[in-house]
Amino acid sequence: MQIFILEPQADTSVRLSYNWEADGIYVKKVVYDNDAIWLGDFNGDVYIHDISTGKTTLVDDMPVGGLGIEDMMKDSKGAIWACGNPNVGVIRYSKPGIKYFNDHPAITGSTTLFENESGQILAAGNTNGIVFNFNEETDNFDSLLITDQQGNRLTSLIVNDITVYKGNVYLATNEGVYYYADNQVKGALAVSQLRLDNFTKIESKAICVDADGNFWIANNFGLLYLNNKGETTFYDRTQGLPSKIIKERGLLLDLNQKLWIATEKGLSYIKRPSQLIKKAKEPILKTIRIDNKRINYNSTSNDNIYTAPDSYSDKNMELEFQSDIYPKQSLEYHYILTSEDTALDYLSKSPLFTSYNLPIGN
Repeated sequence: MQIFILEPQADTSVRLSYNWEADGIYVKKVVYDNDAIWLGDFNGDVYIHDISTGKTTLVDDMPVGGLGIEDMMKDSKGAIWACGNPNVGVIRYSKPGIKYFNDHPAITGSTTLFENESGQILAAGNTNGIVFNFNEETDNFDSLLITDQQGNRLTSLIVNDITVYKGNVYLATNEGVYYYADNQVKGALAVSQLRLDNFTKIESKAICVDADGNFWIANNFGLLYLNNKGETTFYDRTQGLPSKIIKERGLLLDLNQKLWIATEKGLSYIKRPSQLIKKAKEPILKTIRIDNKRINYNSTSNDNIYTAPDSYSDKNMELEFQSDIYPKQSLEYHYILTSEDTALDYLSKSPLFTSYNLPIGN
């Protein structure tokens, strides 16, 4: 397995500064620490690779196994943290030595770690409806139950990723994104759900927020952008992603605000994410079929307004749209009949919209 260190450059490019062949180590997580690289593998083992000497040392051989090291991080005090599932639990590597936080069965399901703006270490994962907060006084983790604003426990939530922004902790879960004030450190966490249009209830696998307060959220359909005005834009393979499937905790913003995206089929990065947020042109109304008559409309108007004949007898009307942005096979459409529907329907590959209950006569 190849390990690379890529250094962002001032001209928005990246430079390969280090390349190492990690023979026999099936790496799952990597943390850079001064002149060393910490590695977590699929067996739950942790290694440290010295860049200056090229020597790799096994730091921790987990006897209980599991599904490997799911997440690693370096905290503000210089300690390295790792967690895994289902048997690894949370591990801290610091100068006093190695400490395992796996005495409680719940914490052994942790798959993600994060340090919030207050310097508190958070852990969460496959333990439904619980976030763990590190307590420095006891040198152990406290469990915080996730509830809604009415105090009802949300026991079905599984946390895939964590980020923080302006005093709030954001949880990317199997049921969307939730957030709470990071001053909640004991007892229950009263969370609210982040509104994401049609993706509000869809599983979120990774989340990060840039310096301007814009959120990037990954799901099984692609990449969702939520700007600081509450507007959303969606990206998938038609915008150049190698795959629409982005891995858990697969988003990273570097110090130059480049967005790195770990997909199922390779790594991508966006040089200047803010420049990609452009409103797509509205689809053009091409043809209309009513009363078994086909009308070639080919509207070039932004309004796409068509005035029907004074009277018609058929309850069915078919509208065909086209777009000059992408090939037809790459397009997906939402439709809404404003007089009948209350929300957009599901995404459709078809450029045809058919109404079967058109009021007769006008």
